[in-house]
Amino acid sequence: MNSIKLRGITKVYDPGKPYEVVALQGVDAEFECGHSYAVMGASGSGKSTLLNILGGLDRPTRGTYCWGPLQMDAMTPKLLTKVRADSIGFILQDYGLIDYISVLENCLAPCIFAGKRRSQAKREAAKVLQMLGIAELANREVKKLSGGQKQRAAIARAIINRPNLILADEPTGALDSRNADMILQALLSLVNEQSIVILATHDAAAARRCDHILRIKDGKILQAS
Repeated sequence: MNSIKLRGITKVYDPGKPYEVVALQGVDAEFECGHSYAVMGASGSGKSTLLNILGGLDRPTRGTYCWGPLQMDAMTPKLLTKVRADSIGFILQDYGLIDYISVLENCLAPCIFAGKRRSQAKREAAKVLQMLGIAELANREVKKLSGGQKQRAAIARAIINRPNLILADEPTGALDSRNADMILQALLSLVNEQSIVILATHDAAAARRCDHILRIKDGKILQAS
């Protein structure tokens, strides 16, 4: 899989209105396969907006987003939905799980959406849950899980289709140190020559465990290392 290149990415919410918000200002960045990246900054710095654009959940107001030969910012909604289903895994701050169904059913949803048969999806879900150490929770309703268990369930759902781009928004923000370490280990173990892992965080210790750190403030990349 190819690298990601952002050029001049700007995002303005409610442009031209008195309450417009400039969330990103001319962001240039590159993300290479086989590497993990931390986007580090305070709340409101633009981290989540950047991840939403990378994940195809939002579009830039200006600028270009290319993933290899794909120009993501110019895609039709239908094609962008397909790319998200096939190639992108997104782990949200609030987990994004459906509380009243089981961990297994949550994991099956992206597989079914991607066109896989239920029997195949169940086999793949079993493997992923085993890898993350929560196989015994497969039939438990999400609302009965702890925070750490929910986070691992969210990771399982995000990676079940073996995405090439894995995005995690503050994946350890609400966890104790033991569960935070477990989640980081699980996420960073997913990096391979075909994949990119990007996490947004304000946690310096978590950021240092990634291969590269991008520091963002007021919607601008200040430093990349």
